[in-house]
Amino acid sequence: MVANARGACRWIATRPPRAYLIAGWIVFLLGCYPGFLSIESALHLYEVRSGVYSDVHPTLMTLAWRTLELGMAGPFPMLLLQSGLFLFGLAAVLRTLVTARAAAIAASCVLLFPPVFVVMASIWADSLMAGALLGACGALLQPQPRWKVLGGVLLVLACDCRLAAVAAAVPILALVPMTLVGWKRIAMIASIAISIEGAAIICDRVLVDNETYELQQAVMLPDTISVLRRNHVTSVHALDEALAGVPIVDHARLRDFISKGKDPAGWWGLSHGDKRLFEPLATPDQTYALFRAWRHAVLRHPGAYLKHREAIALRLLGLSGGNPAVLMDLGDFDLLGPMHHRALPSMWERVTGTIVETTRSLQLFRSFIYLLLALLLVAVGKLRIVRVFAISGAAYEIAMMLFAPNSEYRYSHWLVVAATIAAVVRFVAKRYAVSR
Repeated sequence: MVANARGACRWIATRPPRAYLIAGWIVFLLGCYPGFLSIESALHLYEVRSGVYSDVHPTLMTLAWRTLELGMAGPFPMLLLQSGLFLFGLAAVLRTLVTARAAAIAASCVLLFPPVFVVMASIWADSLMAGALLGACGALLQPQPRWKVLGGVLLVLACDCRLAAVAAAVPILALVPMTLVGWKRIAMIASIAISIEGAAIICDRVLVDNETYELQQAVMLPDTISVLRRNHVTSVHALDEALAGVPIVDHARLRDFISKGKDPAGWWGLSHGDKRLFEPLATPDQTYALFRAWRHAVLRHPGAYLKHREAIALRLLGLSGGNPAVLMDLGDFDLLGPMHHRALPSMWERVTGTIVETTRSLQLFRSFIYLLLALLLVAVGKLRIVRVFAISGAAYEIAMMLFAPNSEYRYSHWLVVAATIAAVVRFVAKRYAVSR
């Protein structure tokens, strides 16, 4: 028995690095097959099947999903794409510092780390963004020009998923070998970042068929209402003046809502449902009216705006509002039935769910832990890659504190990923450094 165990261990130890990557990928996929779906994910699948691109979802993600569905229907191809980019991109980054075997094992461990796993297992823009950023980082570190082109394409995809991803991408661009130094290098990185963000915006403009203006409402409507509440703007005349051009459903209910003294929990209930206070924006003029109201509220009352954003930031970091909720759902049967997609959890997935919930009970899903870790690694990290990932995660989190529509855990996912990678790199680089 002992001899068999030793033989098995010897056999595992002699497997090539790619075998460790494939094994880690298989364990990940078995834990979430065919991919977790929120209501937002299911509606995105409707859009993919209809072929009508809206501004609600990232258009390049919709295009990628629609293309993948030519070979296999459902969420599984997207799960393969985002997790594959994440795993193999991270392994490519780590191989620049440590042995190939150590890089493969470390990359698999990061992907399977529950606070990372639970978002990567869901079909969301945030998951694809993390995969695209790591895939881009791995590609940009390769010497061949074709890999650098692929890295640029992946950065555009990441910025299309979340425009705030440019804050995470700038530190990553600092890893790219350049002959320029000093201010010239900084100017080059800034110009590349602006070009990438511009390309993502252009792709959206070109591909969008149906303008819903939901992204504008998601951020600006709660911000504006919260500023009005904090400044006690409750008279009908003052509300009409502050929200001129924004379609209000019922002035009396809006005044009562603002008088209650609570920030809106999110934007959806403000403009959807039977108790909505506003009609959904339907025209460019209404969208500009909301932008004008938001700009006026922010510029005239910056203190109230910052207090509102502080409240969101505290919930985003897990410092208020309880332990963050996580999604581990294969999708609503009634919603997905018309698309012929129904999935039930396997025994493996139930075990995975138990592991995730146990980890969550240990408070490891509170994002402030990873922000503190990132800031610490910026200060003490000696390796450039450690500092780059720590800065990338912290910069993205700061951007989301300003622009996140609510405090869902997935909006802090890149911070968790980047801080975890920085910590892992600092640990393995000393022990398994590649011979040069």
